[in-house]
Amino acid sequence: MKETNIKNYNKNIIFKESFEDAAAILKNGGISTNVTILNGVASFLASSPSYIVYQQNSIFNNNTISIRGRFKYSLNDDTNKCIFSNGNNVAASGRGIYIGTTRSGLGSSGNKLTVFVGDGTNYASAITDSVINDGKFHEFLLVINNTVTKTMWLYLDGVLQGTARSLSTVTGSIYLTVSTFRLGSDVVGSTAFTGDLDLFEIYETTLTSQDAINLYSNRFYRNDLTRSYSESLGSDFVPNGNFSSDTIWSKGTNVTITGGQLVCVNSAAGTGSNTVQILSTLVIPNAYYKVTIKIDEVSGGNIVVRNSSGSGGVFISGANTPGIYTGYGSFLVDTNFVISPDTAGMNFKIDYVTMQRVTGDLSLLMYFDATTGTLKDYSKLRTFTTNNVSIVKDGNIWCGEFDGDTSYISCGSDFMGTNNITINAWVKPFSYGEGDAGMIIRNNKLDLYLRGSIYNAIRVSSDGSGTNAAASFTEMGKWSMISFTRTTTGVANIYLNGVLVGTADQSSGIPAAGSTVYIGNSAGSSQGFKGRIARLSVYKGLMTQERIRQMFTSQKSLFNL
Repeated sequence: MKETNIKNYNKNIIFKESFEDAAAILKNGGISTNVTILNGVASFLASSPSYIVYQQNSIFNNNTISIRGRFKYSLNDDTNKCIFSNGNNVAASGRGIYIGTTRSGLGSSGNKLTVFVGDGTNYASAITDSVINDGKFHEFLLVINNTVTKTMWLYLDGVLQGTARSLSTVTGSIYLTVSTFRLGSDVVGSTAFTGDLDLFEIYETTLTSQDAINLYSNRFYRNDLTRSYSESLGSDFVPNGNFSSDTIWSKGTNVTITGGQLVCVNSAAGTGSNTVQILSTLVIPNAYYKVTIKIDEVSGGNIVVRNSSGSGGVFISGANTPGIYTGYGSFLVDTNFVISPDTAGMNFKIDYVTMQRVTGDLSLLMYFDATTGTLKDYSKLRTFTTNNVSIVKDGNIWCGEFDGDTSYISCGSDFMGTNNITINAWVKPFSYGEGDAGMIIRNNKLDLYLRGSIYNAIRVSSDGSGTNAAASFTEMGKWSMISFTRTTTGVANIYLNGVLVGTADQSSGIPAAGSTVYIGNSAGSSQGFKGRIARLSVYKGLMTQERIRQMFTSQKSLFNL
């Protein structure tokens, strides 16, 4: 689908939630309870329960709308699980619009998505042909015309489910008197959802079957750059990762597969309770993979996900509370995929595990996001250490405040090296920093910093000289997004708020391998950044100017720009 078509779809959107962070949800009129927001994904837990309430139910007064969402179910049980509702959907008399599962939709029919559209008295329903409890993301599109054709259509992953359903009995408005709508439960909170959402949109038109295909085929058009552009989310390399049977997994002591979960009671010491799957016919040695695991219960220690030896492939560690964990790594030595408790006597239940190969031109190496309190290591090369960095609120966002003296974040080993590199940073400097040379990030060779005195500039270096490429910068006391790309030969470009500044293709010196990476200072604490940093990401690979511009456009509203 062409970009022009995507823009046309955007014109018809009357509500959009991309779950960028808590501040963005609040700006949309939403109030979240017990919902975890991380990297553009909202995670819900029925036992909490967790949900988001929006004070915008009047948008359904149109009666001609389309509702789209991307979701992942995490539990396989015979209960109501509501993704979206603008009414009380336990009783038929209370139904407005409901999207989720119900007892009638599970049980005898299998784990399928069910929708109801009603006026509070009468309703019509539809159910998907395919099951949705496979531990993977799916996309629904519910199209409603309650005026002329009195028809609704339900699509799953771009495909029409069954046939069109008549709304002839729904004679009233699907806009009920309830003033809110919810994600994660019905309006009275009795049908809570356990799983993930990474997109929810409402259109003021009846989208067509071709629209359903187009939107699903281009499901990452939001350009949510808190994720890596290179993620290939369509290929799952862990067969039976939703634990529907135990024929593939080799289970250790006290480990069983029960009710669609991997369950361990009183884990054995050492490797005794490891759960292993051999992937020799599927994965590629030395390739880079993304692993995601959903933990339902855990106590007594940490869950570790790795390859057999752990060399180059400790994907996830320190997972000691329920939730969703994501990590990156490779299979350098062997092809055994291992889920391991790190302590004897542990109890845990795991809903699913997935692994996708990361391909393309960009790999996210490190992501510091003070707006959500996230400091993520994607290459497993670092141990983070912070010193005198305060997390403070600036308007609607949280950010890290650096004092221009002793504040820093140490990221351990060098991960930038001599590679093609892209760095993006949202900064609000109060001055040019300690010694008029406030460091944003450096590895003692590759430096990105602000230079005051007679220069008033952004400066970058790849060889430790600190004097190579530069661009004017005078934006004190306000938020700006600084971006920097550097090739393996040292060709550098600097961008401010998505726009190229300074001369194109400057030389930053011949790239040299560095040492410990520091954020907000130098190794000797002599070039302290004075101000605030909200987001800083480092990619292996070169981001185009268009992608940088899209990143700025998608995030600027958070910073009131």
